[in-house]
Amino acid sequence: KMFTYLELSDRQDYNPHTFTYAFKDYDGQPTNVSIQQDAQEFLTRIFAKLEQGLEKTEYKYLPQSIFGGKVSNQIVCQGGCESIKENLEEYYNVSCEVQNSKSLDESLTKFVNGESISDYYCDKCDKKVEIIKRVCIKELPNVMMIHLKRIDFNLETLLRHKINSRLEFPDELNMEPYTVEGLKWREEKQKKEKKMAKEGNKESKEASNDMTGENSFPEQLNEEEMVDIEDFGPYKEHSQDYYEYKLIGVVNHRGTADSGHYYSYINVNRDMSEENDRWLEFNDSTVQPFSISDMEKECFGSKNNDTSDDLFGPVLPTATRESNQSGYVLVYERKTKKPIIKVASRETVMNEETGKEEEKEHLEEIDYYKMEKMIPERYAQTVSADNDKFGFDLQIFQKEFFQFFTNLVVTVNNKGTEDVGHSIAAKEAILSIGLKFLLDVFPRAHRNMVETHLKVYATELENLIITDDETCYAIFKDLVDNYKPQLTEILLSCHETKIRIPIASLLSKCLVKAVQIEDSWLLEYDEKVQDPKCEEKDRGQKSYSIELINHLLGLIPEECPKNWLRFEQFFTIIRDFTSASAASILVMQRRQMIVQLIEMYLGKGAEMGNKVNPPKFGPLLQAISFLIRNCNLDPRTNQYTMNQFFYGAEPHTPTESETNYLLRSEFYE
Repeated sequence: KMFTYLELSDRQDYNPHTFTYAFKDYDGQPTNVSIQQDAQEFLTRIFAKLEQGLEKTEYKYLPQSIFGGKVSNQIVCQGGCESIKENLEEYYNVSCEVQNSKSLDESLTKFVNGESISDYYCDKCDKKVEIIKRVCIKELPNVMMIHLKRIDFNLETLLRHKINSRLEFPDELNMEPYTVEGLKWREEKQKKEKKMAKEGNKESKEASNDMTGENSFPEQLNEEEMVDIEDFGPYKEHSQDYYEYKLIGVVNHRGTADSGHYYSYINVNRDMSEENDRWLEFNDSTVQPFSISDMEKECFGSKNNDTSDDLFGPVLPTATRESNQSGYVLVYERKTKKPIIKVASRETVMNEETGKEEEKEHLEEIDYYKMEKMIPERYAQTVSADNDKFGFDLQIFQKEFFQFFTNLVVTVNNKGTEDVGHSIAAKEAILSIGLKFLLDVFPRAHRNMVETHLKVYATELENLIITDDETCYAIFKDLVDNYKPQLTEILLSCHETKIRIPIASLLSKCLVKAVQIEDSWLLEYDEKVQDPKCEEKDRGQKSYSIELINHLLGLIPEECPKNWLRFEQFFTIIRDFTSASAASILVMQRRQMIVQLIEMYLGKGAEMGNKVNPPKFGPLLQAISFLIRNCNLDPRTNQYTMNQFFYGAEPHTPTESETNYLLRSEFYE
């Protein structure tokens, strides 16, 4: 579904929330989007799931045909026989060291150089010898992903840290030096040169004293040696195009080992000529042009010598600290593609050796560029319907539409209803439409529209609503009856703070006004709501403020911890309700909200915040403060007092569980 949207949708972005729910972790749980995941680990897991899903289809070998290659795990004897033991292994990405490497070439060279190991028993030599254990490329993929190992585990601190050092990578890459055949001819050439140099040195000692040092090799080589030297060189097994790649994408990471943000730079034109390159930045819902000339600044990493982060975030050097953003996964595409392998048919055959039936596959090769796109019809129809809706929305989200509604609210607010309908009904109708526009349209509008119109629109609409108690209460009832799902989404899920702030302000002021209007029946209604035996029809006059606050308080245990980056405005509303009146603070005390809010602050059962972005607990702590100051227990002295708080509310005697929390030093620390 996600890839169908990416392929066919007219929208510039796709929200992958359904994908993250379907993409389960190792424990079978949906992906926790509040915790930073590793991009390379994600690649490994998604390819495994693709292989599993395509196993019984004709596209079984599709992922491997595009992204898959093979590495050769080699053990090279250094004891005399020079034998090579080889074990082939499929791969979807190559991991390269960043530590102590200045360039991708240097890192790939370390990748294939391997390590020396002593006391290894060689069957051919029949003794313990020194060996070279290394990994080199046996088969190259059409699209190669190179993972830069910037996240490392420190064995001294037993913590992960990010390596921010500079690592340069080219726009065009030749992989021949890092392949099995590339290493083989170079090693053979090196051996031959050493042999010739040794023979040359021997002859030079026997030569006359007037021979210059220019003749370090024999003057005469036999025919066999001449043929061997001519055979040395690249591109004997494959043509040069087989090894040549062009950079088409970079997955960038900004932040530390424990928290940060992934985004991508992609060359959306697959033409191999530089003239037609078109790079874009894909950063959440933002898609904008990117200049390849900025690749060094954005993706190579820091130039500082101080290249790591510590327990408390990035280390600040004495010089100016450069950005901790850098390339994490590089995507290269081969200039000349090998064909796609497809299962043409399957048949059941008898294995003569085992006497058992086996499935035999008949494979066919398809030109890489002629592979047909296969999109499930049900998803294609879903995207088509969404495109129709999006086309309609485009007309709504035009700047003229926003300007019309802004002018309408400003006009009504400045001139009153006499000039626009001569009735309160007209005003309420305009406000109802204006409220729907604020809650349904602005959260989905482009950032430019939000920045241009929202502040003026929201301010004028708020002033228009709260100036009249009757109108304000009517609008508040409309909010509670019809907009609770939208309010929840805006307060906790909307990424734009500029949208959350004015909507939370409007809702909070309407809520406080409703508490004051409902003062005579609010507590009685609340008692009946708390009584499980009391049916809805027997509760009497409805308190809309209780209905809303019950809805919001119900979101605290589960939804607030998951949305800790955005819950500041949510708790602003909780705080304002708590301090609205003696009745509202009693409502909070009845529910023992001291315990729930302190547990939320202490992060019981959920991890919130990181080194870069701590949760904004200000309004939450203010709500706790209002509740504590209305208790007749002084946590500093553990003495009961009779100090009244405000609004004539009776001091609250804490329950045992509340007392336990109030006396915990953990909270005050």
